[in-house]
Amino acid sequence: MSQLLDIIREVNSAAGSKAKGEVIKRNADNELLKQFLKAAKDPKLTYYIAKCPTPTTTGTHDFDGAVVEGLINALVKRKKTGNAAREWLQNLVNAVTPSGQELIKMIIEHDVGNGIGDSMILKAFPDLYFIPPYMRCSLIDADIEKKFNDEIDFYVQTKMDGSYITPVVHEDGRTEAFTRQGSQYPEWMVENITKGIPAGHVVMGEMLVYIDGKMLDRKTGNGIINSILSGEEIGIFNMDRYEFKMTAWDVLTCKEFFIDKESKTDYQDRLSFLEEVIIPSTPNIQLVDTWTVDSMEVANEIYSRHLADGKEGCIAKLKKGKWKNNTSTETVKMKLTFEFEMRVESLYEGTGKAAGMMGGASLKSKCGKLVSNIGSGFTDKQRAELWALRDTIAGEIWTIKANDIISNKTDNILSLNLPIFIERRFDKTEADTLEQIQAQKNAAIYGKSKLH
Repeated sequence: MSQLLDIIREVNSAAGSKAKGEVIKRNADNELLKQFLKAAKDPKLTYYIAKCPTPTTTGTHDFDGAVVEGLINALVKRKKTGNAAREWLQNLVNAVTPSGQELIKMIIEHDVGNGIGDSMILKAFPDLYFIPPYMRCSLIDADIEKKFNDEIDFYVQTKMDGSYITPVVHEDGRTEAFTRQGSQYPEWMVENITKGIPAGHVVMGEMLVYIDGKMLDRKTGNGIINSILSGEEIGIFNMDRYEFKMTAWDVLTCKEFFIDKESKTDYQDRLSFLEEVIIPSTPNIQLVDTWTVDSMEVANEIYSRHLADGKEGCIAKLKKGKWKNNTSTETVKMKLTFEFEMRVESLYEGTGKAAGMMGGASLKSKCGKLVSNIGSGFTDKQRAELWALRDTIAGEIWTIKANDIISNKTDNILSLNLPIFIERRFDKTEADTLEQIQAQKNAAIYGKSKLH
């Protein structure tokens, strides 16, 4: 077995991210480890083969830097394509030792094992590859809702259904565009989408696909974009019929994005620059639909209307919100929630911190057409108390909230998305039926809307 594979296995078997990071740091002078991790984790390196072929024989060649360089030259640089690429890779896999075959598979499938994340790799090798900074939305809760309601007004924007894209025009005029993970969009798409963006700026939004002037649904449009990103020949899509346009919601300077990884400019000023400077000069970028509202009640009316129209939802943003490479409580994803009652079937024990207490419960609707486990919303005290009652608690009615009814992948029984425990209902003896629960969901979607 190679020393490199020994190191990767040691990292995978280490308990916790800190211990894993220590193993990588301890081997930071290993040049082959550095080459391997870049080849396997750099999002800019696409091999255009989704699954590594199964070895048909075993060779004697050890995995080394020449193997890594060969993969990049032949596959990433497209010197081998299609069946020729697959045949070349099969021959390479057959020529190396078993440990080399395992390492090549990790590179091709971008999977180096259990929990080896970008942050721990880049801590040991800071300039090995680039992961774009990204500001995530928070989910709205009582404290965040109060923060928004305390403002004079704030923005509500349509949550888009496309593929995330960050087009960049550098100070020297160089252009690029990448996904949230850092994969590069092809040159022809970059040229199309960066046209008109002033030098030194980064725009954020989602790429949408149109055919004959009509926007495609999320699954179809993103499927086309994913195929293009994976290197499939674009001719198969009859590109004359397709348009690729971006819906944008934010803009930063290159310094803020690449160096500072934050912006101290208020969002209202960034949005104004996007609307007044960038959008008028960019033929293939449009501004996200934006409303100014003075309360979460009005925001919820817009959100409910979006759901009723089949759209994904809304994002609420504070006007003075700053941009940061982290999760923001100034930019929040609005979500549907609805409450109902279900019957407790059984409890199951927790693990780790919750060992010896209730981990969760199995629930069922009155009609039996909706079945779901629930493990969220309980305090440690409740987990201990409920576990002590595990032999007698079956049949109780609990109030639950969730944000959707979903299909189980293995059968026709429906389940819940993100169910959360609210309370035990000693005043009720019957759970709701699926139809009643569906009605509660519909009321949450349609009942709040006052827009016409």
